[in-house]
Amino acid sequence: MSNAIWSCLQFHALALEVFLPRHGQAVAVIEQEQVYGCSQAAQENGIEAGMSTTTALALSDALQVYPRNHSLEQQALKQLLASLYQFTPCLTIYPPNSVLMELGSCQRLHGNLAALLEQMSHVCQSRGYHPVAGVAATPKAAQLLCHYRQQAAYWFNHEGLDHLLVEQHIQQAPTEWLAVSEQDIANLKRVGLETLGDLQALPDRELATRFDRHFLQGWQQLQGLRADPQCFYQPPTHYDESLAFDEGIQHQHGLLFPIKTLLQSLCLYLRTRDCLSRYLHWSFYGLKRQLGEIRIELNSESRDWQSMWELTRLRLEQWHCKEPVLSLQLQCDRFIETPAAAESLFPELEKNAADINPLLDRLRARIGDQAIEWPQGQASHLPELAGYYRPQKNTPPITAKQPMPFRPAWLLAKPVPLQFQQQQLQWQRPLQLLRGPERIDGEWWRPRHSCRDYFIASDDRGACYWVYREQASQRWYLHGLFA
Repeated sequence: MSNAIWSCLQFHALALEVFLPRHGQAVAVIEQEQVYGCSQAAQENGIEAGMSTTTALALSDALQVYPRNHSLEQQALKQLLASLYQFTPCLTIYPPNSVLMELGSCQRLHGNLAALLEQMSHVCQSRGYHPVAGVAATPKAAQLLCHYRQQAAYWFNHEGLDHLLVEQHIQQAPTEWLAVSEQDIANLKRVGLETLGDLQALPDRELATRFDRHFLQGWQQLQGLRADPQCFYQPPTHYDESLAFDEGIQHQHGLLFPIKTLLQSLCLYLRTRDCLSRYLHWSFYGLKRQLGEIRIELNSESRDWQSMWELTRLRLEQWHCKEPVLSLQLQCDRFIETPAAAESLFPELEKNAADINPLLDRLRARIGDQAIEWPQGQASHLPELAGYYRPQKNTPPITAKQPMPFRPAWLLAKPVPLQFQQQQLQWQRPLQLLRGPERIDGEWWRPRHSCRDYFIASDDRGACYWVYREQASQRWYLHGLFA
């Protein structure tokens, strides 16, 4: 790839930053009874890398120590990959503490690569990680230049990547920066090869007599003389992220900010995969056990973190935490593809359905799924048997309106007998028939079927009623009320 531009973001303080130390807090990471890394506040107390744990604790009573957690570091790098995937699909973890990206293939899309890398660095910093950048024509060269601990803009000029500057820094780099064995570094020193410029002056044939095949292969890959294939990151098929807290969170309001952080990460994942979610699963953990969980079924597909946050807040108000929460987990494994934009034959119906979905989500979050019921139809001509209500999690599909007889929205649970005096119906007030009859002969195959003639009636105040006359008994009944 002749136009390849590789960038490496290296996180020198990753082992420390995964524990999210607060500003001014003296923190040290311990590995094999020695300080592996420490915060600025700890350094001001005289603590430094390589110092024994006992000495470090003697220098600062307020020092907080953590054992190095390699799995937590790898998890942090994977989270950074998911966050940076929105900028380029060609990225991978470069051991032990770096993210490697190929940017040449997306230069036409983004234009200014220096600004793009600054934006990537800002994304990392927003998650609490502070990278340095190396930019070169090969992956190994980009990783090597991270030792200079420069920001991304350093490697660019007004025309783009400054190839002359990159080549100068590569030649000036000490051989100790090569990712080779300690024996190889000692051999380089013994023959007087102090910099990569010295190494570059030697022909490969002479190098092959002094070093093994793996050293020569890596050196050729650094120079771009041999292919260096990379296995690029693929987003996981499900979302599963968590946050841990040094000090437990006792109240629900204290969980709202970390919930917001995880939801923003989820929405970034949804945009990356170009999909929508209808399900959230929150889990809350204490010191030794799970404290509780919240499952939220979304009535409408969404990747809007504000609406998800509001629904989670409503459900969180109903959950009472009896112990401090030490970690929070968000899982989501039910996704649907983002539907393609297309015009509908009935746009007003789809708009009405979309407008009601956020309201239904809020109602369900506040009063529960079983509190919302939808009308359902069944095969019967009798009005009292033609429909019923049942709980339903999702909005029923809305279809085009069909011509139907005029019906009231409110049917009485049981028809009420009416009085018929002096050729006029009576129910609290005299009624006058306005429209009818409409005959409904329901379930005629049964021995005691009902044959009715329905009318629309009104009183002198304008209220409308749905009444019928039973054919068998010629008696009148009130069956429904119009709004």
